Amino acid sequence: MKNLLIVVLAVLSAASTLSAQDTLKVRSYRVVDLCQNERRWLLAVDLGKVLPSDSLVSFDITIGYDRTKLRPTDVLKEGTLSAAMSYEPFLNTAVPNEMRVAAGNIVKTVSGDVPLVAIAGDFLGSCLDVDTLGYPWPATFNSEYKKKYTVVMLDSVKATAKPRVHTNKGFAFADASITISESDTSATLTIVSVGLNELGDKHYIEVSSQADVLDLSVLSVTGMKVDSIVVERSLTKLFVSSVSSTAAVTLNAHWTGTKDLIRFAQVSVRTATESQCTCDVPALRDTITISKEYPNVSVPSFDEHSEIIKAEPDAIMIHCDHEEMKTVQFFDVLGALVFQESISNRTQYVSTSALPKGAYHIRVACGHNVHVTTILK
Repeated sequence: MKNLLIVVLAVLSAASTLSAQDTLKVRSYRVVDLCQNERRWLLAVDLGKVLPSDSLVSFDITIGYDRTKLRPTDVLKEGTLSAAMSYEPFLNTAVPNEMRVAAGNIVKTVSGDVPLVAIAGDFLGSCLDVDTLGYPWPATFNSEYKKKYTVVMLDSVKATAKPRVHTNKGFAFADASITISESDTSATLTIVSVGLNELGDKHYIEVSSQADVLDLSVLSVTGMKVDSIVVERSLTKLFVSSVSSTAAVTLNAHWTGTKDLIRFAQVSVRTATESQCTCDVPALRDTITISKEYPNVSVPSFDEHSEIIKAEPDAIMIHCDHEEMKTVQFFDVLGALVFQESISNRTQYVSTSALPKGAYHIRVACGHNVHVTTILK
């Protein structure tokens, strides 16, 4: 603490451009980081550069503070002008919400370009607290002190909480993927706690779908206290507390998609903490793929005509019997249209060289009939 005080005060005092006759400064030299188990704060009273001719011998200064947030414990003289005074600085907190510090010599003056004195103590508040210091009484100096100040500058004592982020703790899906058969319209999703009970605090679980083909609803909750639930069409948010190691949430994912081409949907879960003053933040994220099976598409025809879609390297061959082709459409697994072309032939080669590798749904209109199939590039 002594070395830190000398280095910090020397650097910051040298950077000051304010003159002693103008300003008396009470400066804060540390932001308290509550997550590092370090609640110490440090203040210094600065008069700027004091010359021997200024005849500074003694001082008596009172600083106002909030004792519910700060507890002054030490007065520090190392690296300050008070180190050269025979009557060492003392700290008096007998008056509530006032810290009084004084020191002096009998005859010998002190001079230099360092702070006058420093005060340290413990921070009692939370990371959202700020203690704005006060100036209840004018400071007094020996009558021979020549330089006078007309302005008082007071810093605030602040705290912060820089949390540790845990990417391996939170809620995760019990399964990697689920398939809904053609006769079903919903699936059960279970998300379980992973190391979350070790962190404490209040958390919220957010489960959302990247596609608008799913409605999510809560079926059951075990191993935790649920304070509230927010449910929208594709998002469910649960505010929970008292999470145990066996905590789990069971959701129902109801498939509402009407387009046969939409066969896949991704659902994600993430965990976060409600408190802004927590030192441990869960950051585990997980996803689950929900697949929907549809019956094979067949095109009835009295002429028993057929449509053929054949994948070849970097191309697809499409053939319509009896009727001319009208349109060809490519959709990705989320149902987004990635290619469309109007065609008047019965046989057509369509290049796929520009498409990224993956699964695609091909929709071909032959006359009044439509044929749909899935290919893997």
